[in-house]
Amino acid sequence: MYLPRLFSLVLLLASVVPTVANAAQSVRFGSALIVVGDTEAKVLAVAGKPAARSAIKATRTQYQGSRLQFIEGNRTIIIEIRDGKVTRIDHKG
Repeated sequence: MYLPRLFSLVLLLASVVPTVANAAQSVRFGSALIVVGDTEAKVLAVAGKPAARSAIKATRTQYQGSRLQFIEGNRTIIIEIRDGKVTRIDHKG
């Protein structure tokens, strides 16, 4: 009776894992490593000028932070900055 529900839950969780795998705790730019918790100044010193910068807003006017997008080779790296610190790193490619 509970086995089919458990199996369905396992399948659901397995389908979510690939999307979560893109969120990382670190990213390498050459020989330098950026990790969650690093400062925005370190990111800019290591990675250089971002290809794009966008604001993270909770509402239309309330600024929450920024997203920095870097393109390196065939991968796109998005780093979220809140209160001057890296809070999230995503990569594609």
